[in-house]
Amino acid sequence: MPLFVWTQKLFGIRQELQTMKSSKPYALITFMETIMIIWFFYILLLLIYDNHILGDRHPVTAMVAIGSLIWSIILFMNLLRIRSFDYAIRYAIPTVVIFWNG
Repeated sequence: MPLFVWTQKLFGIRQELQTMKSSKPYALITFMETIMIIWFFYILLLLIYDNHILGDRHPVTAMVAIGSLIWSIILFMNLLRIRSFDYAIRYAIPTVVIFWNG
C-alpha cells in the first residue's frame, strides 16, 4: 500500500482524490432504486400471473405488459439524450429492468 500512496503523491492524484466529495451517495441511491423497482415488478407480476387473481390471459395482464413495453421505450428514448455517462448508467438500470419485465 505505501507504493500506491507514494505514486499518488508523486503524480499529485492524492490531493485531488481527497478534495473530490460527492453531495449525494449515488451508488446507494441507484442500489435502492434498483431494489425497489425489481421488488415492485416481482410483486406485480406475481399477482397478475396468479390464476386465482387474474391469470396470464386476463386483459389487465396484457395491459401491464404493453404498458411496461411502452414505458421502457420512452425511457430508452430519454436515455439516448443523456450526455453524462454516470447519469446514463443510473438511468439505464431501471430502464432495462422495466423492459425485462414487460
